[in-house]
Amino acid sequence: MPKRLQNLGIPETGQLLRLARMSAGFSSAKAAAIHYGWSEPSMRAHESGTRKIGSEDATRYAAAFGLSAEAFRGGNAAKAEIDRLREAPALVEDRVATERRPAAVGARLKLARKVRGFVSAYDFSVASGIVQSTVGSHEAGNSPVNDRMAEAYAEALGISVSWLARGALPSGLGEDADKIIAAAPSLSALDAAYLARIAEPGPAFDRDKVKLLVAAAKAHRAPATSEEDEIHEVEASSIVQSMASARRLRTWKIPKGLLQTLFDAPPSDTVILALDRPIQGMMQGDRLFVDTSRRDWMAGGEFAFCGADGRIFLAKHSGGPATSEGSLIGRVVGRLLREQA
Repeated sequence: MPKRLQNLGIPETGQLLRLARMSAGFSSAKAAAIHYGWSEPSMRAHESGTRKIGSEDATRYAAAFGLSAEAFRGGNAAKAEIDRLREAPALVEDRVATERRPAAVGARLKLARKVRGFVSAYDFSVASGIVQSTVGSHEAGNSPVNDRMAEAYAEALGISVSWLARGALPSGLGEDADKIIAAAPSLSALDAAYLARIAEPGPAFDRDKVKLLVAAAKAHRAPATSEEDEIHEVEASSIVQSMASARRLRTWKIPKGLLQTLFDAPPSDTVILALDRPIQGMMQGDRLFVDTSRRDWMAGGEFAFCGADGRIFLAKHSGGPATSEGSLIGRVVGRLLREQA
């Protein structure tokens, strides 16, 4: 078969990807790549047709832009979607595109922060654990808010991710507040103090979850799906023998791939241990991420042990044999510290 005919479907899929991206409000491949945590060079290559869209990328694009994965494989499905998207008026300058712009997202973030009673970005930073400069940059519209960061803000402020990211009501502030927001000509015309009085109270948020989402946003791990890894918090004394015998106290759901990215630790072999007392600069209630597959003391690093009293203690390799005062659980690969009063 001639090469020209073999590659006939690639320009169609690239054109479809470009139209889908524009209809979603992203004026460039770079903007979409930053928002979703994708590779910008790969997306550019897919749009230009110099690289074929594989099945994994097709699934990712389909989930992000609300299309079928089959359409990104070319053929009649791609042509039908291209025709449909071409009929949509003002692809880039429509309301969806406007609402997705960093400045619009930042304005909604600032409004929600004030409605929830945080007078300044600093106050919100102290309460949520999100760095003040990050909050300020997002509110000013100087940098885009990707999916995971939007989830972190939504969790901390008790608002809807879809409203923050795209301006789609309900906002999460309550029906009365939504009526005012919908009727306002612009966000700048809204009185945050008045909205605060009529808004429904925000639920108590999980600060630990916010931290994990922020870490995922920084790692540019923002998958279009809601896949998660499950990490078990266990009783230290029960895991000495094996993972299978560990007594589970709680299951943590962490954005898929985050643990591997940050700590180079496999989720299946990693456990979380909660400290029942202050040790080595950590407070009671702080958590340790421990890779139970890494028990080679001579490889170096910091290790978690379970003492005869069932309590956790830490020891670092110093050239000699492992301590005989307790049972080795595994190597400490991360810490999650609670805010100190």
